[in-house]
Amino acid sequence: MTNFTLYPAKKADLHRIKRLYKQAFPPNERKPWANMQQLCKDNKGEILALQQNGQFAGLAITLHHRDLVLLDYLAVEPGQRSHGIGSLALSALQNRYQNRRLVVEIERPDAPGMNKPLCERRREFYRRAGLLDTGLIAHVYQTEFLLLTPNQPLTFAEYYDLYYQLFGAETCSFLGIRDISPKARL
Repeated sequence: MTNFTLYPAKKADLHRIKRLYKQAFPPNERKPWANMQQLCKDNKGEILALQQNGQFAGLAITLHHRDLVLLDYLAVEPGQRSHGIGSLALSALQNRYQNRRLVVEIERPDAPGMNKPLCERRREFYRRAGLLDTGLIAHVYQTEFLLLTPNQPLTFAEYYDLYYQLFGAETCSFLGIRDISPKARL
């Protein structure tokens, strides 16, 4: 039987989480680690550890504003991937934030320069976990992201406001956050 837990990272977990964070995400998609820790200290996010059968299995980093929770990063240890840990983590996150709206960003598979098969597998993973496409596409970090939620309404203004309130106008401008949804192009 599998024993899975998701919990706020303890000081002893942070070294492994930071290592996996740097390994799993390209530099252009990583926020400065010190900023992530400060947001958590300010109760604007959480750095969560994933544990499977008593062993470190991965990380989840969430950012919070009002009733929105952005799953900013989710990663499973390389040797433990394809064993259902990501699905267990998503289920645990949905339970943890059941009274809030969970938002997930995934790379748009048909965006220029994307690895379409990998993006499609990621999209299918989130679909199996019950997350649905909101119809919104955001340009952030020079990348196009589909915004997913577990069947909860979301507007681009709410999504942008989350970034704006957490990081400010200068960072939002630097990140180039803009709505490129089909309805926004009309």
